[in-house]
Order: sequence, then structure tokens, then C-alpha cells
Amino acid sequence: MKSWMLAVIVACNVQLVHKSSSSQINYHNIMFTALSSPSLRNLATYNGKMPLSTNCILSPYSEITKRLLIDSSVTCHYQNYAHMSFTILQNNTSLLKKSSFSEEAWQKTRVNPLLRYIRTLKWTPIPLGLGFALLAYQQFRHVKKREAAKLASTTNPSELIATDFYVNMYTMLPLRASSRMWGWLFQLELPQPIRTPLLNMFISKYDCNIKEAVVEDINQYKSLGDFFGRNLKKEARPIQGGRCLVSPSDGKILHFGTIENGLIEQVKGITYSLKSFLGLRSLNPEYFFPPQITDEKYEKGLLTNKDNALYHCVIYLAPGDYHKFHSPAEWTVRHRRHFHGELLSVCPGIVNWIAGLFNLNERVVYSGEWEHGFFSMTAVGATNVGSIKVYFDESLHTNRKKCKKGSCEEAHFNPPIKITEKGQPFGEFNLGSTIVLIFEAPKDITFNITAGQKVKYGELISFCNPHCVS
Repeated sequence: MKSWMLAVIVACNVQLVHKSSSSQINYHNIMFTALSSPSLRNLATYNGKMPLSTNCILSPYSEITKRLLIDSSVTCHYQNYAHMSFTILQNNTSLLKKSSFSEEAWQKTRVNPLLRYIRTLKWTPIPLGLGFALLAYQQFRHVKKREAAKLASTTNPSELIATDFYVNMYTMLPLRASSRMWGWLFQLELPQPIRTPLLNMFISKYDCNIKEAVVEDINQYKSLGDFFGRNLKKEARPIQGGRCLVSPSDGKILHFGTIENGLIEQVKGITYSLKSFLGLRSLNPEYFFPPQITDEKYEKGLLTNKDNALYHCVIYLAPGDYHKFHSPAEWTVRHRRHFHGELLSVCPGIVNWIAGLFNLNERVVYSGEWEHGFFSMTAVGATNVGSIKVYFDESLHTNRKKCKKGSCEEAHFNPPIKITEKGQPFGEFNLGSTIVLIFEAPKDITFNITAGQKVKYGELISFCNPHCVS
């Protein structure tokens, strides 16, 4: 066994018992009285065997104490007799119940600091919770290494997709309750003594740039909600001009491209249904697509111009990113559909692991039209991000206790909400999450982004026509 492992075991099992000098003197005075008692003298001979040595120093705390004392050149003979003497001492209420010392042995102990320290040690059991936590941590490391090796060796993404069993086990976790608890903590006012160090810890961990905020003094933010919902300076996020689409938020581009056959590509080789993601409704609030419609016909039914195509763009907001999202274009919002669902994590590792994750999670789909036809922006909930706030939609309440997963609520805006400029504030998350844009545009659209790229809100995503640069 390695030395560091032995040290950990000893540290987990040994508890220091501090004694004052006066208590030690009283302790040993009583021990000398005990050693001179008739009951111990009678132990001088036991069944005709050799007498007990008065040079024996024994501690009842542990066997390791006895061994260390033997290694410290303190002779100890016939430990079975010493154990019997200790038993008699325990039964005698007038004597101390710990151990017996001879005067000579006590003098050696008194002048030897190592022995004095050993006497203060006491064995205590390891809590079961600590043992299980250690096993869980070791298993987590093993699984992490195994999955990393699998990811590096495979060329087929479908081999990395979680089975239904793992997905069902994941969805059984109380993620909605934990997200509501986080929402409560999010708005809790931080006491002055811990406010600055706590926020500094978040800034350091998530690499937040507080210099971009209107209020740079972190002591002015009374809660985590105030900090993560901070307003930014206008010059920190210039909005791209021209007839183009801009990023609605800070974050990382997970995926973008053309929607084909009514399927959205989640990762390379893995897709999910556009029909399930948006729901069976067209721009006309009086008309529903029939449930038996195919994904391909559903896609074509959304297009207002048959010469156009549908595109998508997925942006992941990390916990350290600016948590508000803005309008990516000038458009008209006509309809809202709120899907009640899971609150699974939307970090890139989980997105690559669970197929159709965005169709499982709680999400709010706002749809309408822009200059080229159909346009929608979806805010997807995630673990600890059950609360989604949209400024013009006060009736929206996400992550409610009494709701049926898989159901949805709809609202039709009459009159419609007209967004007249790019970058107009739209809503906010409690913590990082995901924005999904699905929009109609000409087939000659050019994207000015790459997968994995970090973007800021207001930065260019695409020009709808290569000649529309201003």
C-alpha cells in the first residue's frame, strides 16, 4: 500500500484527544496508586507463569499504539497479562479506566514527545457516507476515462448515444425541484461579508468580464440574480448593421445549417424532428397540421416561399455568459407555445450523448415572420435553469410544480408583437441555457460562423444575401 494511502486511512480513523498538563499529572498519580493496589500485585503470578513486567507501557486506545511503543525501545512483556490487568482496572470504579504506567515508564513517556503525542490518539470509525462518497468518486473517474477513450476512438457518433435505460434513469432525478431551489437561492440577498468573495469566486471560475457591465462594483449586486442579469454597456456589444441575422446572445455555436426532410441535425449523424420541436401549428392560428403529417411535408408547410429553405442555429449559453437574450432580427411575434418537459443539462457533452434532447426539455417557442418568411426563436430550459423570463409575455410561467410533462400551453398575440430593431431585449435565463433559431431564408444564404465559435450578442451570424452587406 502506498504511503499516502496509509496516511489517508490513519487520518480518517484517528481523532486527537487533547489533555491539559494538570489532567495528565492527576491521571498518572492515580495510575501509581492503581499499580500498588493488592489486585495488581496478585497478578504478579498467574497460573504459575512469569510475572508482569513493571516496565510495560500499554495504551488501551489501539494496537498501533502498542506497536509504536515497542518500536520506541520501551520494553513490553507478556501483553496478555497486561490486558488482564487493564480488565481489572476497568472493573474498579475507584481507579482510572484507561491504562497503567510504572514510574519509570512514565518518566520515559514524559520526556519523549512522540510518545506523548501517541497517547492523544484515539481510533474512531469512518462514516459510511464518506466511504460511499469515495467509491462514487472512484467510479466517476473510471467512467469519465472510459467515455473519453470511447469518444477518441469512435468515428460513428451513434455509438456514443445513450440508451433508453440511461435516459430514463437520468429523467428520474429531481431536476425540476432542484431548479426551483436554485431559483430561490438565485434571488436571495447575499450578506455583505460574503457578497464580494462569493461573486469574485464566480467571476474567477466562469471568466466573467465585469468591465463590460454598467455597474462594475460587484458589491452593488445584492443577489446572484442581480449579478447574472447585469446590464452591459452599449459599446461592449455593437450590433451588426445591414440586412442580416445577428446573434441573440453570448455563447458558443453548437450547430447550424440547412434543415433537410424536416429533421434538424443535433450533432453529426444525429437528428431530431422539427415537427416535435415546434409543434403542430402553422403561422395561421386557426390551422393545425394534422398529427399524421410527415416531417418533410411539415417543413414545406412552414415555408411561405417555395424557393426558400429552412435553416437553424443553436447557441449554448455557459454559466459565465451574459444571461439575457435579444432579438436577432426585425420580426413580428404572433404565437407562443410553452412545452412542459424535462430539465436535462444542455452542456455540449450531454447534447452529444442524448438524442433529441431539445425535444425532451422544457422550452418556449416564439414564432412569427420576418422579411423572408417564417421565423422562430426558442428558449430551452436546462438543469438549474427552469425559470425563463420574456419581457413582453407576463403570462409565461415556467417550471411549475403542477404540470404534465409533454403537454403544452399556447398563446396567440393579438395584436402581434412587432420588434423593430435588432438587439432589442427579449428575455433572460436564470443561468446558462440554449437558444435555437429556426428561420426561412433564400437558398443563397451565407453563414459567417463556425461550429464551436464563441459569439457575443449583436455579432453577425449570416447575411441573407451575399450582396446585402452595408
